[in-house]
Amino acid sequence: MKSGFLKLLFAAAIATCLAPAENAHAAWGAVYCSPDPGVGAPGPKRVVNPVTTNAYVFNPQGCAFIANADIGFFLSQGYSSGPNTQNITLVGITANTTTANSPILPAGAAIDQIIIGETAGNAVTGGVDIGTAASGAQIVSAVAVGANSLAAVAGSAVLLRVFGTGPLPASQQIFFTCHTACNSASLNFSIFYHLF
Repeated sequence: MKSGFLKLLFAAAIATCLAPAENAHAAWGAVYCSPDPGVGAPGPKRVVNPVTTNAYVFNPQGCAFIANADIGFFLSQGYSSGPNTQNITLVGITANTTTANSPILPAGAAIDQIIIGETAGNAVTGGVDIGTAASGAQIVSAVAVGANSLAAVAGSAVLLRVFGTGPLPASQQIFFTCHTACNSASLNFSIFYHLF
């Protein structure tokens, strides 16, 4: 009985070591969806490309981010490109953000749009900077924010949209800085992005 248990334990350990990584997000790829997410059992499902052994867990809508190396396989199985817009939102920001409360964009994110709203009735004199470091303005510099306003940052004002080192995408923490200590403003930020 004891040797049977040890064999089973050893087999489980080997299977765990040989199991493919889940959602091998290499940052280069796209969102793909199953041919008919309404067919079969509800909830996420797991699909493995037998050639690369990369495994993907699809969400309840039948979609997952697929690495470029696996797109051909999924296309051959009837999958099609799916929605690829995501967002991060901060609400009620009244002071410059720090590493503790700044959002992080995932590796392979490309910024599409930034929306800023002010809800306390106070304009931010001098505007708002958005950067990759505290007090930085690498992404947006001195965007005007009026009292009780809601505005999309002009596309030409977004200075940096992708992040990484050389050709390798990397995740990036995003910092928001007011020019006059936010002037008692309460700011809401939404950054819309897609994965590449």
